[in-house]
Amino acid sequence: MRQAANAINKKLLDQAQELKKQKIDAVAALRADNAAISGKLQSALFAEAAEDLNKDNAKGNCGDVCSHTSTTKANILTSVAVTAICLCQDTDAGNANCGHALNTQWTDSSNSAGQKISTAWAAIKTACDKRKAPEHLTAHTIRAAIAQFKSRLGLSLTHKTTTKPLILGETDGSTCDGTAAKLCIDYTPALATSGKGITWLSNLDQAADLVDNATNTAAHLKLLAEKQKQLVSQAVQAYTFARYAATVPAATMHQTPLQDIEAKQEEAEKECNKKETDTECQKPCKWNAEAKDEKKKCTLSEEGKKAVENQADQETGVKNDKTANTTTQPECEAVNKDGKNRCGEEKRGDSESDKDTVKCRHSSFLVN
Repeated sequence: MRQAANAINKKLLDQAQELKKQKIDAVAALRADNAAISGKLQSALFAEAAEDLNKDNAKGNCGDVCSHTSTTKANILTSVAVTAICLCQDTDAGNANCGHALNTQWTDSSNSAGQKISTAWAAIKTACDKRKAPEHLTAHTIRAAIAQFKSRLGLSLTHKTTTKPLILGETDGSTCDGTAAKLCIDYTPALATSGKGITWLSNLDQAADLVDNATNTAAHLKLLAEKQKQLVSQAVQAYTFARYAATVPAATMHQTPLQDIEAKQEEAEKECNKKETDTECQKPCKWNAEAKDEKKKCTLSEEGKKAVENQADQETGVKNDKTANTTTQPECEAVNKDGKNRCGEEKRGDSESDKDTVKCRHSSFLVN
């Protein structure tokens, strides 16, 4: 039993090692995804993996930064933060747009060192912080933001134009120049077939995909942890069973049932009874010419019975111990309930503890 338990535990250990490797790989993948998610979101916001917008990445006049032809690192195609500034900071009236309290103009040369960008972004962040943020950042919330952005394109145009339908913001014409009447961003060239595309939008898309991956990996990690618990439970069961088996006599654990032996002996007896002549009646059978029953002149010999019993032991992989089959009168009666006297009582006096007590033994043992 202990050997079998060791074999089981060896198999469980191999499975546990494989699970451990899978967990290590999954944890590494999850960390990589989380780092990539953070990088993609920061790049979408600030045009680089950074904690905040760098004003040096968006120097210049409004036309140089808020255009699809911009050569600055942070612009309307690469940064959500710059996109918000271009929508909220006008170039002529100094209106307090987008909920912030900035009443200054973005005049030429006023952002030569990125100072206008820095001031405007600080005010916009303060206004944004007043809004309730999602409790959890999920792939769904990211994709919902993307869908909302796309749904806003062209909605606020007082001058409907068929040549430039992908304008975000307000304009009374077909252009966006930062003035109060044309405070908008034209994404039409960028989203054209030959256009550059919107980099920050792509970064958000990729971040959503990475969140999906991370969510699936986290679920897989949870499943691996449950499997590990199951393996531990199975190992404990195998150890407990082996420990219990070591305290129980083998004859009690592995004993060929007497009924099985008798059934096989009866089957062999019937085969012998089919032999009608002494020449047919060969071992393990024996011939009795004086038998009154013509159908039972050929019967199973004692050697044949023993051979059947040995075969039954071999099939079960154990040796039958007749002297250990039963020890009490109720057990004797249970074995003999079909009317066959397999067991009988025997008085013992081998020691003071056994003196004048009754033991139950297999009938074949009692006659030996």
